[in-house]
Amino acid sequence: MASAPKLNHVLMKYSSPYNLMLMLACGALASACRQESHWERTLIGPFQGEPYDRELSTPAVSSLPLPLNLVLDVHKEGATNDPIIRLREAKGTSVWARVLIPRLEGQEQPRGRITKLKLNEVKSSKDGFKVMVSCDWTGGGNERGIIYLNTNYAFRSFALGW
Repeated sequence: MASAPKLNHVLMKYSSPYNLMLMLACGALASACRQESHWERTLIGPFQGEPYDRELSTPAVSSLPLPLNLVLDVHKEGATNDPIIRLREAKGTSVWARVLIPRLEGQEQPRGRITKLKLNEVKSSKDGFKVMVSCDWTGGGNERGIIYLNTNYAFRSFALGW
């Protein structure tokens, strides 16, 4: 077994500052990915929300461009106290809309109510997309969350921090 001084000598002999910086960057990235993955496992959900079939009459309070000339919008309508997300074509044609009610499957009462919702960024995942959001909600306060979309941009579910 190599002693520590010999091992250090071998590492220094075959390592350049570039390689050391690359190893440190890879380690930091791996650590960040593990932390985000851990954070995601602590979220409350999945919540399904409810379909929204009426016309939206208010302007979007938050919007996020998606690939394929699509846009995800957040609306607040007078008919509901809950935010409505809508996927639309960039030209404005609505694809689908959903009321975000944080109610677990099989439960009658919601876990709270979302009072503010901001769309921050979209990330690709192995089974679709994750839309990272920030929100205020009565079940958890000022938190972050994720809206999950399938590979065809269909709504799957959402989860919120607490």
